Amino acid sequence: MKLRLLLFFTLFIPNLLLAEGSNEVWVDLPNHITWLMICPDLLNHCSGSDPRSNFAAYGCSPDERLYFVTNSVDEVVYMGYKNGSVPWNSHLVYRIKNSLGTVVQVESNLPTAGTGFISNIGQARVGPNQIAGAGGYNAHVFYPPAPGVYYIEFAAVSNNTGNYVTNEWFQIELFDVTVYDTLNTAVKPGRLYSKSWQFYDGPGGMGGWDVNSSTFYVYSTDSIITSVTYDEMEGRAWLM
Repeated sequence: MKLRLLLFFTLFIPNLLLAEGSNEVWVDLPNHITWLMICPDLLNHCSGSDPRSNFAAYGCSPDERLYFVTNSVDEVVYMGYKNGSVPWNSHLVYRIKNSLGTVVQVESNLPTAGTGFISNIGQARVGPNQIAGAGGYNAHVFYPPAPGVYYIEFAAVSNNTGNYVTNEWFQIELFDVTVYDTLNTAVKPGRLYSKSWQFYDGPGGMGGWDVNSSTFYVYSTDSIITSVTYDEMEGRAWLM
C-alpha cells in the first residue's frame, strides 16, 4: 500500500475532553507514556543508533510532516508543548508553514513556561483553558492567514553557537493542536495528521519500557477509514 494514499492521524473522540495530541497517543492507563521523537539529521537519520525518520523536523519531506487543517476563516488553532530530552546545551524551536512551504509563523522558542506550555499530561487531556476553562493549559493561539493545510516543524538550537543541532534526536514530551470554530464555538475533530508519526515510549521502571495502546485511523483518497489499535505494544522508539 503506497504511503501517498494514506493519511495517518490521531482521532479526536467527541466527549468532555478538548485536547488533540498527547491525549490520543498517550492513553490514560498505567505504564503508558508516548512522546514525539524528532530526528533532524536529514543526511544520516541519527544513525548513531538505529536510523530514524525525519518526522516533523525542519526541512523534512512532505510524507514526514506534521500537518493540521483549517476549513473556515472562523477557525483558529490552539496549541501547546512540553519538550522532553534535548541535545546538550541547546533549546528547542518551532515554526509553522503553509502547504507551499512559506513560513506563516516565524521561528519561536518552544515554551518552557507561560503561554503555550503544558506542564503535565493532565493539562494536556483537558486541553486549552480558552476552551475548557480551569484545569487545562494556557494555549498559544495561531490565526491562520487563510483556510488550508499547514504543518509544524521542530529543531534544536545550540546555546553556544546559535546554529541548528542536526546530528542528535530529541523529544516532544507533550503536545496539543486543537482547531476551534469561533463562530459555532465548537472543537473540530480529526484535523491533526501525519503519514509518518515517530514516537518514543517512556523508559518505564525496573529497566523496562512503557507501552502504547492507542488507536490510529487511516484515511484513504477514496474516503475509506480503517484503523489499527495497539494492545500494550512495547514500541520503544517506533514509526507509525
